[in-house]
Amino acid sequence: MYNSENHALAIEPLDPPPTDTIGLRNATFTWAKDPSGAMTPGRCNFKLKVEGELFFKPGCINMIVGPTGCGKSSVLMALLSEMVLILPA
Repeated sequence: MYNSENHALAIEPLDPPPTDTIGLRNATFTWAKDPSGAMTPGRCNFKLKVEGELFFKPGCINMIVGPTGCGKSSVLMALLSEMVLILPA
C-alpha cells in the first residue's frame, strides 16, 4: 500500500483480529471451482492471492484503490463469497 506521495505505508498485523473484523488472511481465490484457476475473457488464468493480512477497520471508511485491472472488484467479490476459495493442499 502506498500513500498519495508513493511512500509505502506500514501495516500492523492483527493477531488475532477482533471478532467484528472483516478481512482475509493468506487466502487464494479464483472464479472457477477448478483450482488451476479460471480463464478470464482476456484468456488469462486469474487467481486473487492475499499474502499476509487484509482487514477492514470497523466503524471507519475503508478504501480499496488501485489502477484498472489490479483486483479491487475481485477483493470485494471474495469478501462476498462470490469467488471460490482455494484451500491449501
